[in-house]
Amino acid sequence: MPTATLPQIGEAFEKITQDYHQLIVPGLMHWQHPRFFAYFPTASTFEAILGDLYANGIGPNPGFNWSVSPACTELEALVMDWAAIMLGLDVAFHNTSGVGGGVIQTTASDSALVTVVAARSRYVRQNPNVPVEKLVLYTTTQTHSLGKKAGLILGLNVRALEVAAEDNYALRGATLKRALEEDARAGVYPFILIATVGTTSSGAIDRLGELGDIGKTSPCREDFTLTSPGMD
Repeated sequence: MPTATLPQIGEAFEKITQDYHQLIVPGLMHWQHPRFFAYFPTASTFEAILGDLYANGIGPNPGFNWSVSPACTELEALVMDWAAIMLGLDVAFHNTSGVGGGVIQTTASDSALVTVVAARSRYVRQNPNVPVEKLVLYTTTQTHSLGKKAGLILGLNVRALEVAAEDNYALRGATLKRALEEDARAGVYPFILIATVGTTSSGAIDRLGELGDIGKTSPCREDFTLTSPGMD
């Protein structure tokens, strides 16, 4: 392996290519291999590689808002609306609706973090007398680490709700209802639940229908947010 000593001169590209094949490739985890079942397939396709070539070719255009690169922002908004259509989401989720709209995040963890920030801002705005230190983020014992990481980054309390093997490790509505009631009595304020469709650890699929009903009807928390990062 290369040493930790900082290189002082460059190498021929042929030598770099040789090092890549001899030192890097043998240590890679081939997530796209059809017999790889440890986690989940990554989103790498031939079409994605071509898209990366185009995107990196215009690297001087960062595209972090419309004014710095209109074409980048407008293309992102268009493609996100396509994604919303593919997922069967209501038109309120489209950028063209003037109400909602999506932006591209780099990973599921980033997406969850952004969602938790938005949910916290919404809850605090609607409940200005609730101290932030009393807010609680719900996950389950099977949720990807993205839930705990979001809580750690934002300085939030995280409660992992227990799930049972007989339910295939899915979070049930009754469990959520019981947790909401317990926390109401404890004087803390759950404001978001990160539910999951296909957990990394067990493939569990939370009962989103049941959870949504509890989130809508529970008198304990009127401003509770239910979100799912999809397959984690």
